[in-house]
Amino acid sequence: MRTILLSIALVSQAVNAATLQDSLSGNETEQVCSTTTMSIVGRFLGVKAFNQEVGESVSLIKAAACKKSPENQRITIAAFAYDIGKEDAKAIVVTLVDESARKVVASFRSEVGEDAAMRVDTNSLRIDTAAYNLAPGVRAFGMDLTSGYNPNCGGGGTGAERTLYVQEGKQLRPIFGLTMSSWNYTKGDSPRCTSDAESAEYAVIEYTDFSIGVAGTHTNGYRDLTISAITYNDSEEKPKTGSVLYRVRYDGREYRP
Repeated sequence: MRTILLSIALVSQAVNAATLQDSLSGNETEQVCSTTTMSIVGRFLGVKAFNQEVGESVSLIKAAACKKSPENQRITIAAFAYDIGKEDAKAIVVTLVDESARKVVASFRSEVGEDAAMRVDTNSLRIDTAAYNLAPGVRAFGMDLTSGYNPNCGGGGTGAERTLYVQEGKQLRPIFGLTMSSWNYTKGDSPRCTSDAESAEYAVIEYTDFSIGVAGTHTNGYRDLTISAITYNDSEEKPKTGSVLYRVRYDGREYRP
């Protein structure tokens, strides 16, 4: 699924607070997976010893996130990144799990490559259950993938990559991807990257956080999505806000810019 990093100028108007809240909701608490959920998913994948605690040396699971579906409390949205014996990749499975029936209701599998900029660690996955109501009876959910790699130097970087999924029978289908934040030095440089003490002392980092909203208009049966942003830096008391920056429309298979 292609991830879109929006590099656009911010408009000096207020961001819709409800849109921001929707996009951020459900991400403040821990999203721990139960041993039952791990066992069910492990059996579904045909992978033994899948229920070991994340972080244990014997565990195949490198990152995990689970959260109850707001639409059906019997269903747990569960995402796992796990070892498949490749040095430069981890497998990812996103599932809907019915613990009472002890089965996976729907799923999507993929791989994430690991390199100098991307490393999967215990905090790499997060479930987003904002109200992405796209059509009658269709509510998407998001999964955030964040690299555990922290660069020592560099002029900027990005945050979590969010993918939105919808359920189609026994399948979960990715329909949209967006990089949710970015940062860059607008003045000076990191103290670790320069021998110029003055440059390090007066360094200013600008941060931009994006959010996904749901518009009232429709295209090909699904409601349009809107992208908004807020930007701020170390030297400002109040963040700069922007109105809706971009609108994406459904093409019948996914949302494309």
